[in-house]
Amino acid sequence: MNWYLPGIKNDPGNQIAWLENELSEIEAAGGYAFIIGHIMPSNFTEVWGGRYHALMERYQHVVRMGLFGHTHSEYFQVTRSGTNPLKNIGLSQIGPSVTTYTDNNPGYAILEID
Repeated sequence: MNWYLPGIKNDPGNQIAWLENELSEIEAAGGYAFIIGHIMPSNFTEVWGGRYHALMERYQHVVRMGLFGHTHSEYFQVTRSGTNPLKNIGLSQIGPSVTTYTDNNPGYAILEID
């Protein structure tokens, strides 16, 4: 895939290249992945976020769930296809914070995955 736009550095630290390689290897092995990060994908920058979103769409059969934080609130977020907005391609759990922040109580989540 040609992800690069002329004149724009859109993969600082080669993070997208690394992730694409990892997901490709997991797919070849018939495995599954969970993506864990601090900032939720809907807050990613436009170019980098677009590349990340394209990877999630490409590997939607491999990536079972995303686990993110940053907002200090707990909720789930559905990721929709970039080409068909009626198609859901992923689910992320946005986890609470264990520290207090602006009148929020500490929180945590326990997820059982079968």
